[in-house]
This record gives sequence, C-alpha cells and structure tokens, in this order.
Amino acid sequence: MKIHTRLSLWYFSVSFIILLVFSLGTYLGMQRLLFRALDQELNILIDSIERNYDPFFNHFEDLLFSPDNSNRYLEHYIQIFNIDNHLIYASPMTGKVDLGLSLPDQADKLGFNRQGHIYQKFPWNQDNLVGIMAFRVVCRKIFFNERPIGWVVVGLPIQRIEKSMGNLLKVLLISIVLAVIMIVTGG
Repeated sequence: MKIHTRLSLWYFSVSFIILLVFSLGTYLGMQRLLFRALDQELNILIDSIERNYDPFFNHFEDLLFSPDNSNRYLEHYIQIFNIDNHLIYASPMTGKVDLGLSLPDQADKLGFNRQGHIYQKFPWNQDNLVGIMAFRVVCRKIFFNERPIGWVVVGLPIQRIEKSMGNLLKVLLISIVLAVIMIVTGG
C-alpha cells in the first residue's frame, strides 16, 4: 500500500472519529437539555396543582371542571394519590393510556421515559395514534403547609420529540460522513 493511501486512510479515520465524538456529544447534550426542560415544565405543573389544594374540601380546585379550565390538562397524563396511595384524581388521558406505573414509592423520581399503551384515540393529541407511545413522566410527593398530602404522577407524550431527535442524529451522521469525505479528498 502506498504511503499516500495510508496517510489518506489514517486522516480519514482520525477525522471521522473526532467528528463522530463531537456529534454524539452534541446529540446527547441536546437530548439531556431537552428532557431537563421538559422535566422543569412538568414540575411547574405539579407545583401549580400543589398550590391549588383546598384542605377544607380535600380537593384540588384547579382540577375541578369549569369552562375556564376544562381543557387545561387534556394533554397531560395526571394521577394524584393521597397519602395512603389511593387514587383521588385521574386526568381524561389516564382512561385511554396505560403507562404500567405502580403506585408511587417513597422517593421522588426525576423525569424518566416510559412507553405507554394507547387503547383509544383521543382528539386532543395531534398524532392521534393507537398502539405504543413514549411519555416523559415525573413523580413527586406534594405537601400542604409542610404536611404531606400525597403523590402526583404527571406525564406528557414525547413522540414528536423522539422523532425529531432521531432526525437530528441522522443529519449529524450524514454530515460527518460528507465532511470527512470532503476533508480527505481535499475540498
């Protein structure tokens, strides 16, 4: 093998590995930032639910049906359990989706991804799929005046986010190959 060919292959390999590591780092960083932002959004929703607890009637005012907030939580999977782990509220989505979650345990969970089985189409979801869909879920204990009142499980479909992240990965990998070919061939 000629020295020119060896140098070209070596240059191609080194360039490819450097760009691959950079692209995978970019992809994983973007994914982490995106999920962290989504977790913050879900935690803000849990904070809102927690603030609307009415201890006199033992319910959450924000979750009562009214024309003002009738559609506020349609896109969210919400379950609220009391301190004895009895379900006291379930959003409309919980009747159409099974996330296979057990009762909340004693530790708060950071956001995690979960595959849910959708049994029935629901019109407020733009994808309107039946089958399996990915959800981002946060589970957290809620308090009223520092007294625990229960647990909240909140989920949001992330099908489109996962699809977009998959497309980003494809674009990055194609760009790597094209960039390395351009570098090796001299422009």
